[in-house]
Amino acid sequence: MNNPQVIKIGGSLLRSSKSYVESAQNIKKFIEEKETTPIVVVSAMKGATDLLIKVAENNDKHALKTFIENYLNVASELDNYSLLERVKYLLDKLVKVSEGNVNDLKRFDLILSFGEKISKLILTSALENEGIKACSLDADELIITNDKHGDAEIDLGMSKSNVVVMKELISEGILPVIEGFIGRSYSGEITTLGRGGSDYTASSISHMLNASHLYLITDTPGIYSSDPNLISNVKLVKELDYQEALEASLFSIKRINPKTFLPLLNSNTEVHIGLWNNFNTTVRNSTSVSKDQKVKVIGYKNEGGGEDNIKIGIVGREAPKDSEVIKRVIETLASDGIDYNEIYINKNRPSISIAVSKDIFVKALSSLHNSLIEVR
Repeated sequence: MNNPQVIKIGGSLLRSSKSYVESAQNIKKFIEEKETTPIVVVSAMKGATDLLIKVAENNDKHALKTFIENYLNVASELDNYSLLERVKYLLDKLVKVSEGNVNDLKRFDLILSFGEKISKLILTSALENEGIKACSLDADELIITNDKHGDAEIDLGMSKSNVVVMKELISEGILPVIEGFIGRSYSGEITTLGRGGSDYTASSISHMLNASHLYLITDTPGIYSSDPNLISNVKLVKELDYQEALEASLFSIKRINPKTFLPLLNSNTEVHIGLWNNFNTTVRNSTSVSKDQKVKVIGYKNEGGGEDNIKIGIVGREAPKDSEVIKRVIETLASDGIDYNEIYINKNRPSISIAVSKDIFVKALSSLHNSLIEVR
């Protein structure tokens, strides 16, 4: 049996019953073109987690009502009585859970888990409507985590023996569908993996099953060289190694959960990021990545505290080793009149970081991007 392939479908693509049908059709096309049955990891519908956070934090009845209506509408439009009954059952459970203590972290994670759980049922039904044999698996039975609610880490060793069932299903021509973002702690409680946790679920499964390819399906054609909401002339990044991708995620590039690339650091899985049939960014082992481009992405993160609380990250394996890159950074900041508190050359990480005040960070980000990223 060939090494499996994993597909993760992001919530930004799941907005209506039509989008679930389109996702199922794209998966069917993938199966026909690749002549293989993939493993599918699915996120909650767009906006669902934000609604559930309001429910968990404030017992927000309006948010709960909106969440219920959104999922009931989608399930109803797929015209599957069995699906609708299962969705109603989970929604009834959600209503009961939502009435608990708002300060209970276990309750918080339990509430947040319903978005992915229901989304998985809907996608599985949509796949079956396309004539695909599909089986929904429960992440809170297969994915074992530590006890850190809200930002749990997956125990790859303990989970591996559980997820082997996916290979068995594939060998029988059955497509496994599992929700991302959630797991079960050592003490038996549902946990969540943090924002963007479905990517982390998918990469962990890829590691545990030695997947050849992981496809992160999003609403953009790949990773951009900086934040397109702030920088007008961003370019698509064609290639990153795992350390570079991990570093870029620490600086908020594409809001990928930083834990996503940790399980893959010593793997040979290729990660493809982008739209269906339009994956412009590939992440792979460093031995396969060209060293010609010194700077790949320029991101930022809020450091918190005081006036100077934005840290800009210039990411590229060769960047902190190259004196010309360092010289250009300093010259660019000086010529554009940008004050900074600190420049830190990371010897053990593929980045240069610069601390700047919040009121000038966009100017600094733009200047450094124009100077260091060749825009085609």
